[in-house]
Amino acid sequence: MGVLGIVASGFMVIAALFLMSQGMGYFAGMGFVYLLLAVVLFFPNLFLIQYSNLLKRFSTDKSPADFELAMAKQKQFWMYVGILSIIYIAIIIIAVLFGVGTGVSRRF
Repeated sequence: MGVLGIVASGFMVIAALFLMSQGMGYFAGMGFVYLLLAVVLFFPNLFLIQYSNLLKRFSTDKSPADFELAMAKQKQFWMYVGILSIIYIAIIIIAVLFGVGTGVSRRF
């Protein structure tokens, strides 16, 4: 899963660079958003890959230190995903409030 996410982030960077090369305006703005999303989505996938590698090493070596590091990477992953979820929910609430406010103000 982590490898596919990193590949997807790479494709997003390529798409962002292509959009930014199309000039100023809407395409450049979308390119910037794609680039920002690619960077944000890269890190949870990196944590998953690190977790997987440490768990694989633990299964062969049976070292408690590897297991502790693997659990720390899993904790980082879920903390990052949780923070992103809270930010996403906050953005949705703000967008809904903005939309309702715009709809109400146009009515009067």
